[in-house]
Parts: sequence; structure tokens; C-alpha cells
Amino acid sequence: MSDKPISAGDTATRLLLVDDRTLVRVGVRILLEQVPGFEVVGEASDAREAIRKTSTLTPDVVIIDALAHRVDAAEVTQRLLSSPVRQPPRILILVNAEDEGRKALQAGAAGVLRKHATADEFVSAIRIIAAGYLVLAPQARYPAHAATIVEHTVADPQMQGALTPREMDVLKLIARGATNAEISRELSLRESTVKSHVQHLLTKLNLRSRVHAVIYAFHTGLIQTRSVELERR
Repeated sequence: MSDKPISAGDTATRLLLVDDRTLVRVGVRILLEQVPGFEVVGEASDAREAIRKTSTLTPDVVIIDALAHRVDAAEVTQRLLSSPVRQPPRILILVNAEDEGRKALQAGAAGVLRKHATADEFVSAIRIIAAGYLVLAPQARYPAHAATIVEHTVADPQMQGALTPREMDVLKLIARGATNAEISRELSLRESTVKSHVQHLLTKLNLRSRVHAVIYAFHTGLIQTRSVELERR
């Protein structure tokens, strides 16, 4: 599959996949290319290729599989963030072990996600990272700098009870990365009605945006992978 250079007017979240296993990369690429607003611009099988393609393809998010034999996720992260690119990418590491996640965060990764995460969790984690926040795998101990992150959103979890059943349905679909048009089709609602539900639930939960709604869903358990908000870089 060919790499895609940046083009004028490109508004999609640009993704680079780093893994030395071709079949794994192909599977992840097929999944992500079906997501509206995502564009897989390239793939890399080792650190050197990842650095070169990050420089030439300018991805927004680099996804590194820590299980790859020829890729040290922490080392690649450190090298990517120290390379002379105008806008360093946000980096998501897929892990199995806690130590892998801790090393990746120490190297500067923006997110750590367990390999057993669902496709919905994976997509939501990428959206959160691209928006400037940190995603942490659940039930893990992280280094001191990660412990200083604000561990709650601006929303009050108890306010969830103020949502109507339909607003809750909309919130769950937002958390899965669905657009208003997709929510409209899923719930058999007019798109204008969906927009109204979105605005109402954001107001009730004291959330500023859809991204904060996704973070809220992670934090309150609507999606079973914990996320915490990170001050924008």
C-alpha cells in the first residue's frame, strides 16, 4: 500500500502505523480506513523508517505496537519526538505489559492502550490523543509525571442521571466515534434532532466539546478503558 503525502485542504487525522508484522499492519489499516475523519498515510516496519516517514508524511498520530520484534516502542517514541520536525506527532502505544506502557510514557508517548481493547476503544483513544489529551491503559502504575495529570474531567459523574435515555444513547455513540449522521442512522433520528441531543447532553454534563464527551465516557465507565485529561501541549 502506498504512502500518502499531505495535500492542500487536508483535514483528516493523519495516521502512521509502526509494526514489523505486515499482516498486523494491514489489519489495523483496514480497520482505521473505514473510520470517517481518519487517513492512514503510511506504514513503517522499524525505527529508521518510522522517523523518515514521520518527516516526509507529517502524520498527526503515530501508532506503535510494542509487541513488534524489531521495534522498541520507547526508543522510537523518544527518537520521533526529538527529530527536527515542525510539529511532532502524538504517539499511541499498544501494549500488553505495564512496564512497556511506563517506558513509553517516560519517553513522551501521548497514550498507552491495552492490546485487548475493542475497536471502539481504539478509535476513541486515537481521537482523544489527536485532540491533545493523554490516554492511559486501566489499572496500571505510571511514572510521576503521569500521576500529576488531572484525573477527572470537568463533568460531574453524578449528572449522568440528568440525561434522558435518548441522550444517553447519543452519548454512547459519540464515545464510539460516531458522527451526527451516523448517530442519526443508528437511532432513526433526524440529524437536526441529534445535534439538539448533543448540545443538551454537553450542557447538562458541563462539557465543552465532543472530545470532552469521549473523555467523560472513558472516565465514567461507558467505555471500559480509562482516560485522563492532559493539559494541551
